[in-house]
Parts: sequence; C-alpha cells; structure tokens
Amino acid sequence: MRGEHLLKGFSNRDIRHHLGLTTPNKVESRRQAAYVSRLLKRLHLHGLIAKIQRSRRWRLTHKGQVLMTAVLMLHDRHYPQALHNHAA
Repeated sequence: MRGEHLLKGFSNRDIRHHLGLTTPNKVESRRQAAYVSRLLKRLHLHGLIAKIQRSRRWRLTHKGQVLMTAVLMLHDRHYPQALHNHAA
C-alpha cells in the first residue's frame, strides 16, 4: 500500500526489505525469498495482486486495494483500543 509501489509495482526483494528479512547469508536469503514467493502466489490466487507483464514485479488489483485499505483502517481503529484494554 506504499505510494511508490502503486506507481511502479513491487518485487520480492522490495517486500523482503520492508519486512526486514535481509541477511548476508545466501542460504537464509534464498529461504526468505522462497517464503515471500509463496506469500505472493497466495495473494495472486486470491486475486489481490497481479503480475506486471514481462517483468518480475507485481501490482495491486482493484480488489486488493479495496480489501487492504479496509484491513488497514480496521487495524488503525481497533488495534490501539484493544491493546489499551488488554494493558488495563
């Protein structure tokens, strides 16, 4: 849902970078890339992301934008309140 990804799409490497899954270890890096690839495949099968032709990049579909915006709004509204109630 970041603005730069709406313009040019996103790649496996971008997702790993934003999730903090970067490591200099080649074996662990391949494992993390495979993990993110499986997540991207799952989102694609649900119709939330689509492949940009002739590239290794993905973009959000309209359905994905609507759903992810709703999820973020619910998270921002209810998570702080639930965290506050749990701490009290």
